[in-house]
Amino acid sequence: MKTSFITRSLATLLAVTLATLSSAQINNFDSLNGYAAGLELRLNSEHQNFYQLRSPQAGFAVGVEGNSTSREVSPATDRLERENDSNYYGLNASWGTDTWNVGAALVKIDASSNYLEINSPAPTPTSGKVDSDTIAGQFWALFTSGDFTFMGSLTVSSTDYNGTRRSDLGASSASFDGSGSFGFAKMTYDFSVSDNMVLTPFGGIIWASAEADGFTELGTAADRRIVGDFSSDESNLALGLRLAAKEGQWKPSLAIGWINELSSDPARISIKAINGFDLGVGTVPNASDSLFHAGLGLEGKLDDGWSVRGSIDFFTGGDEEQTGISLGVRRSF
Repeated sequence: MKTSFITRSLATLLAVTLATLSSAQINNFDSLNGYAAGLELRLNSEHQNFYQLRSPQAGFAVGVEGNSTSREVSPATDRLERENDSNYYGLNASWGTDTWNVGAALVKIDASSNYLEINSPAPTPTSGKVDSDTIAGQFWALFTSGDFTFMGSLTVSSTDYNGTRRSDLGASSASFDGSGSFGFAKMTYDFSVSDNMVLTPFGGIIWASAEADGFTELGTAADRRIVGDFSSDESNLALGLRLAAKEGQWKPSLAIGWINELSSDPARISIKAINGFDLGVGTVPNASDSLFHAGLGLEGKLDDGWSVRGSIDFFTGGDEEQTGISLGVRRSF
């Protein structure tokens, strides 16, 4: 009887100790925001795609397109300092007339998110990295009526995530799957300001929805977690103004814009300690409510139906900054 009592007491003490250690590392769930931060990368490429102005082109065309983004998030919102990088590769085909186009693309996106918890009470601040590999299908349509152009785009994706997390109690790792859909709808209007220049105001909606499967962290650290399924949804209003050359083989452009959050359903993560102790549910806030955009672009028509397009884009606002470079090559038939 006495031995049984001591055994139960030791087991209870161990459970409380592990739960306390795990809870100390949670600290408003900042230590797991790195996993949820992988969902944020869904908008990196879509912001750039929205600000690329396309126009109908008669016939059938195939092309390749890519962009690379680098994003830094300060710890103002959730005390996590993050560095995000993503690379987008697309193989596309389109068909249409002088007034409308439809197209589709097979897309691959490789991304990584490094994070560090600032002002952590733990002896060793929590840090980690989440890598993601996404395969997606993208579809778009655009239509021109007079000086108006309407365009919509939808992307459906499947993503593999691999993450590591380091704390003062050791290192943990996790692999999990996710899926998502994101896109935009926009309208533009062309004002001719001279024989060689056109001013184009535009506006629209950018939206994204992503979800990820739950997982159990692996490793030897005492603060390993059991994480439930989580998801995130967001919609943005985007406005912009572009000044571009109207005629010529090479047409440079300058754009400015503004993105503002319309609605947000941030990731909510339910967590248990590795011993099964319920640590509750935490909300992972989105980074910024609004962003300012500035971009430089260049379009060129080459011989035999070839054309190229490129841009440099900068986004800043709230607690984040993002820089992106995009390049596309197209062949018309």
